[in-house]
Amino acid sequence: MRVGLAQAAAKYAIDSDGLGIGPGSFVSYLRSDPGRNVGLVTDAHNTFLQIGAEYGVIVFVPVVWMMFWLASSVLHKEHGRVVRWTGHIRLELSLVLIGVLAGGLSASSLIADGTWWLLIGYSVALAGLIRATPSVEGENEPAASPDRQAGSRQ
Repeated sequence: MRVGLAQAAAKYAIDSDGLGIGPGSFVSYLRSDPGRNVGLVTDAHNTFLQIGAEYGVIVFVPVVWMMFWLASSVLHKEHGRVVRWTGHIRLELSLVLIGVLAGGLSASSLIADGTWWLLIGYSVALAGLIRATPSVEGENEPAASPDRQAGSRQ
């Protein structure tokens, strides 16, 4: 069923010349499609493909680009180094992204779910914090052992 819905979403996106079939119209297009290979008329069960089908490439490409940008923020390095204190923020962003992607790829449709969009906004804020954090010289250096500290006092 999901494969058939994904094929229908891709077909509608292509048939609309990438402009989309209109917000909220996936189910009605599916219902009136004589060539559909899905018995049950329902949402696309993939929010990203449904966005592509309903809103076209103008919305689909920025949403997909944003997902890649958010994922790359987890691995972002400042001057070739990962800023150590952002580790907990990176973990939080990773977990939120797993939820956003899992929900977007598996739920019937999250387009109208405000919580999903709120999580995406929260992810953008976390990624912005990671990317805006400058690396401080010596921040990633291991702390001096007590022996080394005692030796430096002599």
